[in-house]
Amino acid sequence: MGWAQKIMVALHYIEITFLLNILWIVGFIIGLGLFGAFPSSRSVFLLIKQGVLEFDNGQTAPEIIMDFIGLYRNTFLKINLFAIIYGVIYMVLIFDFNAVSMMPTQLKVFFMTLLIVLLCYVFLTNIYLLMSERIRWSKPILKRIMVMPIAFPIASTLFCIFVVILSLLAIRFSFIIITFYFSGIILIQEYFLSENIRRHLAPKN
Repeated sequence: MGWAQKIMVALHYIEITFLLNILWIVGFIIGLGLFGAFPSSRSVFLLIKQGVLEFDNGQTAPEIIMDFIGLYRNTFLKINLFAIIYGVIYMVLIFDFNAVSMMPTQLKVFFMTLLIVLLCYVFLTNIYLLMSERIRWSKPILKRIMVMPIAFPIASTLFCIFVVILSLLAIRFSFIIITFYFSGIILIQEYFLSENIRRHLAPKN
């Protein structure tokens, strides 16, 4: 691959990553926040999984937008059943953080650490849910997403660290939020977490 083609590939990745990030933000706004975040994340994840970032994919921006709209509409109701549950859990955790912040220092350190670990675990189950082959309310899926953070502790921990670092950078440099924050997280979700899982679950010769 020559330098010219490498530059074209890099520009293609930048363009599609930016487009997916904008689509995520638009979907988030249309869904009024929480009810837009889940279908947006699921839709962008499925587009990436389908190879929208591949240079020879051949899809134009309007086609990608239409695919996103279709996936968003198809997953909106099913995924938002889980969004309600996670919304309640996150609200309870926020309340707990506020309550712990008023405790004496020694108790605060212990319970704050416990809550951070619990928050990371809940967030990871949320991520593994969005990565599921099918989104539906069933015991196997619930069991799977609850076990995955424990079954893949190193990959899960590294992913959380990446999200924290990217979030801190986004707070410092706000342009990151508009350009690649959300799509970047989902990219790592697919190319790191999903790939790690596939590699470990693949039959060994």
